[in-house]
Amino acid sequence: MQDTEREAELLEAERRLQAAQRAGDVAQPPTRSRAIGRDSGVRLALCERGREDHVPPGVPTIELAPVGAAAGAAGAAGPVASAHVPVTVRHPAYVMYTSGSTGAPKGVVVPHEAILRLVPHSNFLRLGPDDVVAHLSNTAFDAATLEIWGALCAGATLVVVPREVALSPYRLGRFLAETGVSVMFTTNALLNAIVTHVPDAFARLRVLLVGGDQYALAQIRRMLAAGAPEHLVNAYGPTENTTFSAAHEVVPADLDRGVIPIGGPIDGGYLRVLDDRLTPVAPGGTGELYVGGQGLADGYVGDPGRTCAAFVADPFAVVPGQRLYRTGDLVRLRPDGDVVFLGRRDDQVKISGFRVELGEVERVLGDCPQVGDHAVLAVTDAEPVQLVAVSTGPADPAEVREFLRANLPTYMVPARCHRLPTLPVTPNGKVDRAALLAALGRDPDPEPPAPADPPRPAGPPGPDGAAISDGAADSAGASRAAGRTGSGDVSGGASGAAVPAGDPVAAGLADIWRDLLGVAEFGADSQFFALGGTSIKALHLVGAVHRRFGVDLRIVTVFRRPSFADLAREIADLVRTEQRGNGDGPGRP
Repeated sequence: MQDTEREAELLEAERRLQAAQRAGDVAQPPTRSRAIGRDSGVRLALCERGREDHVPPGVPTIELAPVGAAAGAAGAAGPVASAHVPVTVRHPAYVMYTSGSTGAPKGVVVPHEAILRLVPHSNFLRLGPDDVVAHLSNTAFDAATLEIWGALCAGATLVVVPREVALSPYRLGRFLAETGVSVMFTTNALLNAIVTHVPDAFARLRVLLVGGDQYALAQIRRMLAAGAPEHLVNAYGPTENTTFSAAHEVVPADLDRGVIPIGGPIDGGYLRVLDDRLTPVAPGGTGELYVGGQGLADGYVGDPGRTCAAFVADPFAVVPGQRLYRTGDLVRLRPDGDVVFLGRRDDQVKISGFRVELGEVERVLGDCPQVGDHAVLAVTDAEPVQLVAVSTGPADPAEVREFLRANLPTYMVPARCHRLPTLPVTPNGKVDRAALLAALGRDPDPEPPAPADPPRPAGPPGPDGAAISDGAADSAGASRAAGRTGSGDVSGGASGAAVPAGDPVAAGLADIWRDLLGVAEFGADSQFFALGGTSIKALHLVGAVHRRFGVDLRIVTVFRRPSFADLAREIADLVRTEQRGNGDGPGRP
């Protein structure tokens, strides 16, 4: 298990041991980490002191010295002898876990050959020694494969983006300029948040790759108008085909049409758009996207059944034994051969770049005591998606969410939990999800919103697979669809002291909270995350504070002191410090 600062140890250990690695995410619950460790058959763990609860019992552990400690410091692991084990391109390089529809995460086994097809040179990206590649992604997110191995295989410079920088639009913009980053990947969720506050943040990049979830065309236009990177590439691909399967460089004609395709296959791979009979669809037709080629994973670790269901024989193979991976994505094949993403065939959604199967969240919800009948819904009418949990049992919604956050990664924990007398059903006895969402939207007295926790402080950057791991951007619409009325005391704490009257900082912060959280009333003791705040919304909060007051509120302050009163005092202190330094009058109105 490692944080972002431990990349050197991770890479050196993999090189010396010549073993497949599985990057752990210390931001997820230890119970989940141990279950994944057992499932993947981990034989040795590298972790810092205090992280041992993430390691399955009986697995040998090498304790890493604190970052920056001198060699030979107490607690540091001794020299690890290089192992001389023959390794071919067909040996596994890593195992990466994604959400599973059956209720358990799936471990995707990726061979070395698949990485070599991705980097350092492909038709969508060519890296060289002069490039500076940003490492923004969580190492448990497959975009890290492109960042780390792309830079190392090309002899480029790899720059690790600190968590604090990644979650501040203004600091990230300065960081990219100061470090000379030329190549970067980000999820669309993070891109949208950054462009909202610093539209020219990516103007100096040679290549900006975006993907992970649906794009927001308005934000793309805003970024290009403010300062476009030299190349903007829309990248698409499941973990089962090693990070990316298709790519398309965005051109003005895409903006004119209002549609950005996912493009055509990257080198070493191919795309097939097939109907339900596995027959190719004609240009202009709609079908399911199947991907194949050198990037295909070997399958799911220890699960031949799911492997056979997802990795199928290619009916048009030119080489015996070729396989295809069924993505579950519905696409349209354009006459020019490019592919346009339309949606999903199942209950899988993407939240800040992470794949989430509603079935996995529902299984964990069902393990909660006294939860009764239950369902998990995806509110998809705003970007990004929000999850909502609904149950009929006597379990308190706040306790239900605490149970979920103890057993699921942060990005999979529903933003809200509701308790209803019954769940509506369809004529065939299944939960009527459309009716349930409509009922929640009409509910005049919903349960108070469950606290939407910030990422666990010890964890590595997670969206979005990138730097953030949960929640939506600025969408009051999603909150209302999830049952929030937008008025009254919607969180524990609004009944405390009133927001100070006549205080310009408090008044300005109150305006920001109303815009971000979609609530009309709250008190001095109200908590940002209890009102529906998320890590992406925290990023927007930092950006809005900078615009309004001209000061840099640290993202860690939002996580550690999330009450309205504490944040108002912190901003007031920053404004006074700024005024003393500049000899100015009051902060910006």
